Amino acid sequence: TLNNQAGPNGQTKMLRRYLLGALSEPEQIALEQQFFTDGEMLDRVWAVENELVDEYVRGQLSPAECDQFEQHYLASPIHRERVAFAQMLLPMTNQKARSTEASESFWAKLLAILRTPQFALSAALVIALMLVGGIWLNEQSRWQQQIAQSQADRRAKEQRARELESQIAEQRERNSQLSKEVEQLRAEQRRAVEAPATPTPPATIFSFLLLPSVRANSEQQTLTLPPNSTQVRLQTRVELRDYQRYQASLRAVDGGKSWTAPSVKSTPGKNDALISILIPAAKLKRGDYILTLTGSDATGTAEEIDRYFFRVGGK
Repeated sequence: TLNNQAGPNGQTKMLRRYLLGALSEPEQIALEQQFFTDGEMLDRVWAVENELVDEYVRGQLSPAECDQFEQHYLASPIHRERVAFAQMLLPMTNQKARSTEASESFWAKLLAILRTPQFALSAALVIALMLVGGIWLNEQSRWQQQIAQSQADRRAKEQRARELESQIAEQRERNSQLSKEVEQLRAEQRRAVEAPATPTPPATIFSFLLLPSVRANSEQQTLTLPPNSTQVRLQTRVELRDYQRYQASLRAVDGGKSWTAPSVKSTPGKNDALISILIPAAKLKRGDYILTLTGSDATGTAEEIDRYFFRVGGK
């Protein structure tokens, strides 16, 4: 801060750098905070700014400071008006400067001019006083607005920075979670490739020949299904007739669920036909069953061919 600078010269250098936009952001923040705590600070800034404008219009700034002045200070329309006014009054201040000390500032010389008799009652004096007073009031308001805007912009940047940091943290968390999921999938794929394939047991079909002579109340045929049976093929021979299609239906004697095959395979022979009915083994629980075989002619008329009674055991 200015209090940490070495005397008035250090303060002046700091304020000149501030007006030229040459301070670092921490230095600028510290200086602007001091504007609110030090009531005389704006007066010091005004004095240093007067000297800076005076040196610019007289061409006394170094090339580096001149570039900074034009790029930063003259970026403000109010500053450009102030410099234009100073350039307008420069001839009068030069005339007065020949009779005053060279160390006097531009604005001190301007006040000296305004006190001379030839300007005491002139309209130029009134206009100059109005302009000087207006500039001072404008500068006071401008500095306050500029400091407030600078602080608002800084708070907005800090808020935006916090939002971006939060978004980056969330994105990193999502990326980490996705990486874990991808690694898990890769591990599962590696295990699937390395693990020996479990052979699928072949389908086991149990075949059984039904005899139409076995009727109800007679000794029934009994099917004992192997434990690994997946399907049961029931076969029977029927008289060779002019049937276009054969159907079969199965029901449990105890009233369990029925099962129907709308079309079953038939293999014609010389005198008869071999009917093959393929039933899922899961449909045949332990118990007594009735299988009804039906044939349909070319007109679609169905006719019952025979019924077969059998028992499933061993399950």
